[in-house]
Amino acid sequence: MPFFDELVNISFSPLIAIVLAVITFHFPSFVNMLLLMIVAPMFKLKAKQIGLLGFRYEKQKDGKWESRGYKPMIGFSAEFVYDLEKCKGMSPKQFRDKERNLLLIVGFMDLLIGAGVLAGCLLWSRNIGNETLSSLVRIFGISWFIIAFCILLSSVVVLIRLNNKKSLGSHYQEAIGMVRADIPFEQMNLKSVKELNLKKVTNAERIMYFPVYFEYLDSCGMFDKMPEAVNDIESVLKPQSSTRAELFCAIMLTYYYSYHCINPELATKYYQMSGDFLAKDTDSNGMRIKGFYELYCCRNLERATECANKANEGIEKFSIGSEREYERKCIARLFEAIKQNQHLKQGF
Repeated sequence: MPFFDELVNISFSPLIAIVLAVITFHFPSFVNMLLLMIVAPMFKLKAKQIGLLGFRYEKQKDGKWESRGYKPMIGFSAEFVYDLEKCKGMSPKQFRDKERNLLLIVGFMDLLIGAGVLAGCLLWSRNIGNETLSSLVRIFGISWFIIAFCILLSSVVVLIRLNNKKSLGSHYQEAIGMVRADIPFEQMNLKSVKELNLKKVTNAERIMYFPVYFEYLDSCGMFDKMPEAVNDIESVLKPQSSTRAELFCAIMLTYYYSYHCINPELATKYYQMSGDFLAKDTDSNGMRIKGFYELYCCRNLERATECANKANEGIEKFSIGSEREYERKCIARLFEAIKQNQHLKQGF
């Protein structure tokens, strides 16, 4: 058959194969990002960060998108956070249901669009006189449909994993659901990865779970358990972190090595790893962490005081419930640390 003959010929041309693969992947990836951004607000979610072929942008409180640098990657992506002001009173289960429904609805929309593209390409290819071009069009349509199916399948796999009570992903969902539902950290009774004794834990699950578990330990004063949690996450965290979850881990480690286990070299390492994500962060938690870093790693009392004041000024606008109360506690620690280091004013 001419189509399969052309398919074989194309497969033996590396340049054509690479170009076709890149083009085919980027189209459904872009459509998936657009669908998520359009549908997310219906589920009280809002886009916080997008990735455009490696160029990252984060949405600020004034609605403007600000560059967060470039890290090599293919495709398009979008990361979302709940609009917590619109979610007051929601239970942890309601948060989980909204995330599940968003992923499934967008996944099926991707598949329907993929099926439409496939059908259109098959019909169009019949009217193309050049057999090579006709084959390329059909391969493009088939590839788009396959990628769309994989997007839906990956969403289903993620949901199955998150709803598996014996997975760390499920424990993360439960923990973050309690935070969103305004349940105090002191009432959460979270366990370490080791204590949970799960049969299989992925690195992605460890990265998601660490920030909320670390904040739980910090809020409850369980400082003796922090080294184990830190060692666990450091063993899986890549030097070139790029996802929002990885950057959160780097930020938590910056705080840990700037206050709980002061090590300027490691604190600077993780500060740099977090890139613009922390450097340009003006929220209370970001300013508070930079305050500890400036005080204990840079020995800059003036800058630390400035960060503490800005953190305190923005506390009423920072998140809600348990996170806000935790942040108040951390800011109070920072002011106390500044008070105890007033000698830095004299340059000693």
